Amino acid sequence: MSNLFFPTLTRRSIYAQKTVGGYYQYGHYRMEIREDCQNRCVYCDIHENECGGVDSMHLDHFRPQVHFESLANDPNNLVWTCPGCNRLKSDHWPALGTRETYLGDEGFIDPFLVMRLDFFNVNEAGELHPIKPPAKYQLELLQLNRHSRKQIRLLRQTRLKLIERLRAKAEIIERRVHDEPSISLEGKQELLNVAHELRRDAEALLVMMFCV
Repeated sequence: MSNLFFPTLTRRSIYAQKTVGGYYQYGHYRMEIREDCQNRCVYCDIHENECGGVDSMHLDHFRPQVHFESLANDPNNLVWTCPGCNRLKSDHWPALGTRETYLGDEGFIDPFLVMRLDFFNVNEAGELHPIKPPAKYQLELLQLNRHSRKQIRLLRQTRLKLIERLRAKAEIIERRVHDEPSISLEGKQELLNVAHELRRDAEALLVMMFCV
């Protein structure tokens, strides 16, 4: 499942503007930013349904508005975040005075410009590990390995393994039906029904992955 962690994000090409020109107040873009960020916190990757729903999430000014007043209402500077990451990021911006998002080892990964999995990997315990700067800075500042986030990542992996096991069992049953001519037609149909139910359960779990 390619989007289990940190899916590729793409901003829409155009955000709504006033008829006289210029952007609306940034809150106007809440649902658009939510969709562009695939309903997940761009920092810890938690899905809104894993932490209280859409109303629990925040809009974050990626470049803090206290330092970038001209971007205060620019939707291209907005990202979807959980309350914890938004609070911990606050007004931090080590790359002040440059056009970059980080300098050396410190700063932030723009989730719309890079593949975040080039900067982080996830181990079997649900822990994030930095691959290259500024991942370590971001991980430590935002406490991306806080207990709740590790547990969510572990749960996702556990669910995915269950889905894969159900699919594998369905495939074994289907191969048996195909390879063993001695099985009666009635027996084959019963086995195919079991395989179908396993695949149906796997797909239901997949759909429910972020609908908790």
